[in-house]
Amino acid sequence: MVRPPISRLNIKKRRIFNFNYTRVFRDSIRGDLIRKSLRYAMLLKNDTEVVLAVQQNGLALRYVPKNLRNYKEVVLAAVTQNGLALRYVPKNLRNYKEVVLAAVTQNGDALRFTSKKLRGDREVVLAAVRSYGKALRFASKKLRGDKEVVLTAVTQNGLALKYVAKELRGDSDVVLAAVKNDNSVLNFASKECILYIIQNKYDDLSDCLEDCILLNLSPKLKKYRDITLAAILISDIELAYALPKFRNDKKFILTIAEKNKLNLEYVSKKLRDDEEIVLAAIKQDAIINNVYAFGPAVFLTFASSRLQRDKTFLMKCYRANKKTKYFSNIIKNFDKMSKYF
Repeated sequence: MVRPPISRLNIKKRRIFNFNYTRVFRDSIRGDLIRKSLRYAMLLKNDTEVVLAVQQNGLALRYVPKNLRNYKEVVLAAVTQNGLALRYVPKNLRNYKEVVLAAVTQNGDALRFTSKKLRGDREVVLAAVRSYGKALRFASKKLRGDKEVVLTAVTQNGLALKYVAKELRGDSDVVLAAVKNDNSVLNFASKECILYIIQNKYDDLSDCLEDCILLNLSPKLKKYRDITLAAILISDIELAYALPKFRNDKKFILTIAEKNKLNLEYVSKKLRDDEEIVLAAIKQDAIINNVYAFGPAVFLTFASSRLQRDKTFLMKCYRANKKTKYFSNIIKNFDKMSKYF
């Protein structure tokens, strides 16, 4: 930045503003006068006044003359006020650990402006991810595989899981910490880890997943049969968010019925017209023991119209559910009630 000449124009402005270089530079650092005041600040001979200015707005370091930006005190004052001011720090000072630590402690995102050497410094990276978890993106490959650093990052910001080393994306402790912060990051975990969490750690995540696992998974992960089945075995409502290929898979649906977790409402239209599927739904222990408020009536409601009007099929349902009076009443009054199906 070239020092402006003291011309008549400068003298004229000095009279208009009743100009005092130090006062204007310090007091006008905020707002529209920032560029103007810092342009005149080049006339300052005392770096103490520059320090006072950048303490009010660290990003003002951008307009400080290069010779003053080489003062460690000026730079430290700027990055302490706003870590992103590290962007305007001369390269030679970006290798000073004290300066970088002050910057990343104030704003972890400042790690992007540090030297390659300090991106591999454990103390610097830990300070950065404590302030801003996603700063892990700029850490060295080695530190992105450090469990303590990674846990600190994902606890502060779950989205940091995206930048974690591949081997740690399969670590249940890391994934659990990330998902508790942001449930959308489950998609960045490995398939094996997701399956393990659903089967063994679901109680720890039920609140943050809002009682729906498949709703938080991408189609890429939903295509795995074992993940979908494990989710449905937690809650039958999960079938509503399963891929169409599973809701139309007879073998898959029968497997769910065997586990007493089939909700006929979410089965494909084609399979709701299948006698074997509907009977399997009605035969479930939960239905026979009247766990569901409306008993087998609910499941017959979701069966196809053809099956609802089939007296032979209703007899099969009755034999499967002798503990309830629902089907016996339908059969006795079939002619009167069939018009309502």
